[in-house]
Amino acid sequence: MVKRHQYQRPGRQFIEQSPPLDRIADFSEYLDRYAHFLREESGVGHCPPIDLDKICKHFGITFAECPLDPDTEGASSEAIGWIGVNSQVRARTRKRFTVAHELVELLVAVLRDSPIADSIRFQLEGSEKEALCNSGAASLLIPPSSLQVNGQNPACSATSIRSLARRYQTSFLATTISVVRHSPDRAALVAWKRMRKPTEERKLNGGAQLSLGQGFEIEFEPKLRIRWTIRSHAAGVPFLPVYKSAAENSVIHQCLREQRDFLGSSVVDPDLKLGPDCTIDVIHQHPESEFEVLTLLRWPKVPSS
Repeated sequence: MVKRHQYQRPGRQFIEQSPPLDRIADFSEYLDRYAHFLREESGVGHCPPIDLDKICKHFGITFAECPLDPDTEGASSEAIGWIGVNSQVRARTRKRFTVAHELVELLVAVLRDSPIADSIRFQLEGSEKEALCNSGAASLLIPPSSLQVNGQNPACSATSIRSLARRYQTSFLATTISVVRHSPDRAALVAWKRMRKPTEERKLNGGAQLSLGQGFEIEFEPKLRIRWTIRSHAAGVPFLPVYKSAAENSVIHQCLREQRDFLGSSVVDPDLKLGPDCTIDVIHQHPESEFEVLTLLRWPKVPSS
């Protein structure tokens, strides 16, 4: 554990200096501003790799690696300025992303106690909150202004993003989130996990089962479903609802069964209605990850009229 300077509560500082959240159309833009604030106030700048330890020292945040529940990679306390990373996390990129995620959690903790609209408050809980914190962490580690090279944005492909990840010392996930969010092209990142829909979980928790008659009953089986989606701001990116399931004969299921990646596939899943011009990279994830498959979707540029 490293002793830091006096705790300065970055979340509260940022809120006091920024326009009210309800005046900003996009929550992601608000998180981008917070990430910029953390880098600028601590003197880190925008050149990769971003020095998270310097940010923590500047704001007096104590960082520690400690035993946590197996399903928990990180934890934090806004009240005392503490961030903990599960000591079982070995990969340096995962540790960096966890610290960045918890730095965003410090802002979320303050927002929860602030007078904000219900339409914003619901995003500060559950999977919506996790997706926002992941998005903010990616923005902190990978400044959007540093992504362009010679005025060109990086390609939304697994091969290109893996090269960027080495430069930023970030995970493939964090790099992909940032590239997709700030791409001027039509692109989306979708995380998949075997799970039940909330309505099915409630029925099972209440003791309900599906009856097939004559004493035969089955429970709701988990399916490979969308856990969360991140889309670029380009027009024409299809909406992909959370909990939508993948077809058993899709390349998404094939990736899970064979535990290998499929790059550049044009045959996706007809149920998703992605269009014939969609190209997909399907990336298998570690079994202990919060999701099991990532799909990186991209479409050709729309010709200007």
